[in-house]
Amino acid sequence: MFSTTSTLFMGSLSFHRESWHGTPPPYRDVVEFFFFPAHRGTQIVLDDNTGSIQSLNRVSQWVDLAKGHEDAKHEHASFYPTRLLKLGSSVSETICLCVTKECAIEGEYATLSHCWGSGQPTKLETDNLEIMKSGITVSSLPRTFRDAIVVARHLNIEYLWIDSLCIIQNSSEDWQTEVQLMEAVYSNSCCNIAASHSINGDGGLFVNRDPYFTTALEVRAEWDNVEHQNIVLHPSDFWATRIGNAPLNKRGWVLQERVLAPRTIHFTHDQIIWEAQTERACKIYFDEFTRASPYEALWGTSGASILDLQKLESDLVTLYTCWF
Repeated sequence: MFSTTSTLFMGSLSFHRESWHGTPPPYRDVVEFFFFPAHRGTQIVLDDNTGSIQSLNRVSQWVDLAKGHEDAKHEHASFYPTRLLKLGSSVSETICLCVTKECAIEGEYATLSHCWGSGQPTKLETDNLEIMKSGITVSSLPRTFRDAIVVARHLNIEYLWIDSLCIIQNSSEDWQTEVQLMEAVYSNSCCNIAASHSINGDGGLFVNRDPYFTTALEVRAEWDNVEHQNIVLHPSDFWATRIGNAPLNKRGWVLQERVLAPRTIHFTHDQIIWEAQTERACKIYFDEFTRASPYEALWGTSGASILDLQKLESDLVTLYTCWF
């Protein structure tokens, strides 16, 4: 059964596993889907890892498209955090900590949202500040940090802000100073890299996946009283499963990071999802880059909701302080 509104269908399908040819999809017997016309004409093929060159090239395209759609206020930051990690070239085995007032900083920086987990990630302290300014071996960092460096370098972003490496963790004075800057840190970044599926620093950003189970299902619709057409099926809980219920987004402080950042790149358990203030994108989505209704139904939240939350920026700084 189904209902229609413009080009959007919503309904449920029953899968009879005993009559399925080949391996059945990993769905429940009855699943609620959103249906969209398949304008591409051919099914989208995903690669088998979200850290592949193909996947990261797609993210680069999203960044370029977003900059074309938005105003230029985020393209060249006038604000820089107190400290940033200078990433260097893609083949460099080291990065270094820069105190921005002491360095000639130009260009954009990215931020990282991540779960610390029960263990403590590599962190900046008073006794290793000078050492980190001299250089940090990339291989000594947790997997999530290493993956974030790969992403930023691929996007030609020279600097990265990670809380545990850019705030002196054993200095209450530095902590109190930096917490007051969180609104500016995230809102002036080029983008926020979110380790959405990872519960700690070892989870990383990139995951292996089976393209068979992660590619959108395209079917030929031949219902009565409806024009025959190919449609693409997306589970109605697509957004909630990958973003809303992800380990990272169960942590309170991430609300501010997600709302304030002009763009967030979510690395989920099987997809890379792009979220900007008025746009979203995912490789399996047939239009890929979406701006307005009816597509908001797929994502589970509207651009207006994000913008409404941004009106609370001053309160979010206070919330960040409390949650930490």
